[in-house]
Parts: sequence; C-alpha cells; structure tokens
Amino acid sequence: MYAKLFYFGQKARHFWMEKDRDIHQREWLKGVWDHSDTTFAWLFKEIRRVLKYSYRRVKRFCDENPALSEYFNDESNGTDFIAQVMQESPKKRQIIRDYYLHLLHTYGRNGIHKATLLVSASSDLRVASSFRKDGAENVVLYMFSPAPYTKYCVSSRFRPKDIGVVMDAGLPLYKRNSGIYPGQKEYGFRGAIFPHLIFGVYDQATDDFIVNPHLLAMNGHSMENLYRNGIRVEQNQFENMIKKTGFHRFVIVDESGLYHGQDKGQE
Repeated sequence: MYAKLFYFGQKARHFWMEKDRDIHQREWLKGVWDHSDTTFAWLFKEIRRVLKYSYRRVKRFCDENPALSEYFNDESNGTDFIAQVMQESPKKRQIIRDYYLHLLHTYGRNGIHKATLLVSASSDLRVASSFRKDGAENVVLYMFSPAPYTKYCVSSRFRPKDIGVVMDAGLPLYKRNSGIYPGQKEYGFRGAIFPHLIFGVYDQATDDFIVNPHLLAMNGHSMENLYRNGIRVEQNQFENMIKKTGFHRFVIVDESGLYHGQDKGQE
C-alpha cells in the first residue's frame, strides 16, 4: 500500500470516484485542465447557491466576508467574474478556479463532492485524522508544499500576497483564516497530494512512521533543492503503471505550473 502511495500520491475524488459518463454529460469542470468560461459560470452560480444557505456557519462566513458575499450574491456580477478571469493566462485561471473551488470543497457534500479537484489536508493533526472515512486505513500523511504555495494548494490560511493572482485579477478574496469550517485549518491540494510532497505516513494503529523512501534516497545536492522542487521521485514508468491501478485518470503539472489531466486509457 505504501509503495503505491509514495509513487502515485493521493488523488482527488475526481480521479478515482467519477465515472467517465458523468463527466461527458456536463459542460463544466470536465477535468483538472478545464479553465473554460463555462466552468467559471458554473463556479459563480454554485458559490452563489451556497452563500444563500441559512445555516449559521454560512451566515457567519458571509458576515466575515461582506465584500465577497455581496459580489457573489449579485447575479449581475457573473458576467464580470467570467470576463475578469478570462483575461488571465491559463495557469492563473486554474489557480483562481481552485481558490474559489476550495470554498465549495470545504463545505463537503453541500458544496461539491465527486467532481472535486482538491484533496483535503490540515495543519491540525486531530483534524487530519478525522478526514479518513470509516473502514479506511488509519493513517495520516505528513506533507509540505514548496513555494509558491499556490502551485500545489489553495487555502484561506494564506497571506494575501500568497494569493496575489486572485487579488491582481480584481476579484474578491475571503478573509484570512475564515471559512465555513475555519476550525479545520484546511488546505486544498490541487489535483493530488503528489508523492514528491509526502515526507511520510503515520500509522495510528501501530504508532509507526514510515518515511518516504524517495526522501531517504536523495543526495546532498537534491536535499538543497527540497524546499523548491520537493522530493525527487523517479516516475519514468508512471503512465504504464497507473493503468494497473483503480484510478480512472491522472494529473500532470508541467514546468510552467499548468495542470494537465488525462484518462487512463488515453494515449
């Protein structure tokens, strides 16, 4: 189990839970690569839907983020939202998409479930332990994100300068450390928690910590670049090996930081 984790990482539900037929039947968020105007139109509509809930948590979030709440509650801003985003480069659009998708993601099934492109993580061990489902392995992944953080994850816990892409696009930010469940101290890893970001796994049942073997294999020169590039993982056979797994599709990040998705059977 750990060998596969340290080679493939932990993928978002979109990659192992969603069926192809479900994706083909919709026009929005068709993959991790999707930064289309249709996806942003859907995203605006979904955030507007969630912010209309009368639950106390949602109301508190709206009170803490009046500018964002007012923006998305005004249906006429949908056109502006799409226009502002579509002026940005594909890479920046993907970051903006995931920044707002994180708001839906943190609200669970009330926000987005199978279609999510994000993997939940937390800076609080107790919260991270609770993310596992009943019957799942009783383990906690220890990971990190090299800077710039938005290359790999999004969160309300970032400082404004860390999410400058959203701010520079003239779009509303949510207040730092706010959220519908702010106590979860959550980070949304984009597409996957990649193996080169995993230090190791803590097995809560046996009280063992299993270090990522790729980390142990790194030499001194590679270790110096750890904070910029992560752990070096040799994945020359990745596309052949992933076909033997239960994943329906996979994600690749190119050198520029642009995300690409591919179905497992696609050449």
